[in-house]
Amino acid sequence: MNDLTVDFEENMIHGIVGANGAGKSTLLSCIAGVEGYDGEISYGNKAKRSNIAFLPTDPFFFEWITGREYLKFIADLRKIDEVNYVAVNVFKLPLEAYASSYSTGMKKKLALTALLLDEFDFYVLDEPFNGIDSEGVLLMIDIIENLQKKGKTIFIASHFTSTLMQVCDDIYKLVDGNIHKH
Repeated sequence: MNDLTVDFEENMIHGIVGANGAGKSTLLSCIAGVEGYDGEISYGNKAKRSNIAFLPTDPFFFEWITGREYLKFIADLRKIDEVNYVAVNVFKLPLEAYASSYSTGMKKKLALTALLLDEFDFYVLDEPFNGIDSEGVLLMIDIIENLQKKGKTIFIASHFTSTLMQVCDDIYKLVDGNIHKH
C-alpha cells in the first residue's frame, strides 16, 4: 500500500471498497491497531486503543467453547458484571452450541454480539455482511445505524457496494494502493 492520507470524520459511517487484495483488510487492521504500519493514525481526542472495537473478516473461536461461554469470556475480559444473554442475543443464535460449529454468518453475528456488550468510540467491521442472511443484514444495518446515532464512528470494508451505499455516509475505494472517495 502507498502512503495514504485521508481524514475520516467522526460520528459517521465510512465504507471501504476495493478488489480482492486491494488492501481493505490491511487498512482496517491498521486503523484497529492490530497490524503494524509506518506513519501515524490519529483518532482525534479519543486516541486510546481500548476505544476501538474490531470485527475481523473471519472471527476465531476456540473449538470447545459455546456461544454463551464466549460471550461470558468477553464480558469477563471487559469487566462487565451482568449480562442478560436473552437481551443481547438479537440474532437469536443457539448460544448453547459450540461456536466452532456455527456457520460463517453465525460466527460474524456472535463476534458482533460480543462487541456490543461494551461501548466503544470506533467500530471497525471487516466484511461484516459476508455469509449473513438477508434478515441478518437488515438487523446488522439497524445496529450500525444505531451506533452512529450514539455518536460512534464506524468503518466498514465490504464487497457489497449496494449495501454500503444504503448505510454509509461516504465510501472510499482502494485502487493500486491508493484511496479515493467513491
